[in-house]
Amino acid sequence: TSDTTSDTTSDTTSDTTSPSSSGEFGERFVEWIVTRPALALMVGLLMVGGAMSGFPQITANFTHTAFFRSSDPMLQEFDKFERQFGNDDAVAVVIHSPSGVFDLDTVTLLKDLTERMWLVHDVIRVDSLSNFNWVHAVEDTIEVEPLIPDDVELTDTLLAERRAVALNHESIPDYLVSRDGKTALLYARIKPGFETPPDTEKIVLEVRSVLKEMKRSDHELYITGGPVINFSFKESTQSDLSTLIPLVLIAAMIFLILLLRSVGGVVLPFITLVLSVGSAVAFAGHFGIELNSVTTTLPFIMIAVAIADSVHIMSTFMQGRRRGLDRAAAARRSLSKNLVPTVLTSITTAAGFFSFFTSDLKPVLGVGVLAGAGTLMAWVITYLVMGPLLVWFPSRVKATGEEEELRQPSAHMIAYTHWLQRHKWKVIGIYGILSLGALTFAMSNKVNADPYKYFAKEYPLRQANDFIIDNLKGTAVF
Repeated sequence: TSDTTSDTTSDTTSDTTSPSSSGEFGERFVEWIVTRPALALMVGLLMVGGAMSGFPQITANFTHTAFFRSSDPMLQEFDKFERQFGNDDAVAVVIHSPSGVFDLDTVTLLKDLTERMWLVHDVIRVDSLSNFNWVHAVEDTIEVEPLIPDDVELTDTLLAERRAVALNHESIPDYLVSRDGKTALLYARIKPGFETPPDTEKIVLEVRSVLKEMKRSDHELYITGGPVINFSFKESTQSDLSTLIPLVLIAAMIFLILLLRSVGGVVLPFITLVLSVGSAVAFAGHFGIELNSVTTTLPFIMIAVAIADSVHIMSTFMQGRRRGLDRAAAARRSLSKNLVPTVLTSITTAAGFFSFFTSDLKPVLGVGVLAGAGTLMAWVITYLVMGPLLVWFPSRVKATGEEEELRQPSAHMIAYTHWLQRHKWKVIGIYGILSLGALTFAMSNKVNADPYKYFAKEYPLRQANDFIIDNLKGTAVF
């Protein structure tokens, strides 16, 4: 115990009295920041500006192509198929009537909706019960007529007859109508996008507008299909970001207030955080990485990465100020003491992210590249933006001790070290058991590539798909 205390005291003393453990170059770098803060800040802001210049080149892609490299053989085969045969992409509209589809009110709605869907952007064909061609034999002749006729009065008797025809047809049940006759499906086929993909946002918003305009009585209306899936990824991602990012920032602010209890302790890390997140996202424009539902998790990763170094530096800076050091001396001590640890953690963290570069999935690759570059940029911002601001930013901190206390080891850390020595095997055993338990749970994870299951059960697209599976066993579109 006495040896440990002696070692701890020795290490702490050398760290505080002579922070040259960061090396000669590191000391010169820190001294340059402290003595030339204006120049250091200008260099830092120029580097941030260079990174931010990538914003205008950022593109977003929420289609299936966002997940695969252009060289992927499966994607190339799929593109070849579409160029030769077109695609079968469609928006499926579900009309549910508790009283049954084959009544005058629902049939009228279905006919009106079918006509209106032809006018939706990029729609080239609409299929439903109202325009289904019923081919049947009458004595020795074959007749073709609409299942729901336009040239005769739609009476209850006629509709009952056509209901019987539809439910006994070889292809209509579970395709255009459910077997209980209470749910109908309408398919709006989308034109192939050979040069540019269809504008799914415009398509879905127009369809929603049509359904809102035409909804009546007790009908339930749902939409699903490929364009809806693509737009839902974009819409839900934007919604999540607009909600979660403010919550994360508020949580970070509360954490900083409780930990550092000063205006500078909140403002300076937040400046570092915002610039780091912005730079990391802007790198997408420089590297040609598309934003999608996976890469948009980058801000949350960068918030955790960017706040770590700044909190360590601010904590050490505030410690120096409370022990009587002026701003420059406290900044010099903090930047020097944390230089090597922050460099090592930034490099190793970035290396871990860059390892994603080998992934065949473009979004995973993109997150790795952007998070790795963003981690390195966050360190630069911490030292070349936050570092100079430490020297300038007003810091009204009352000295609650003497500078000599900085050369003394922490009583709390000494006590903790002694406790670890006494109970080291218990600690190792407990964490070994926890690690094995975590590994067991990790092995039970299942891979799920069903895009509908990516959404919460209350999300409209998920509700539509669940309703269709329960009532029609699926749709003719994905």
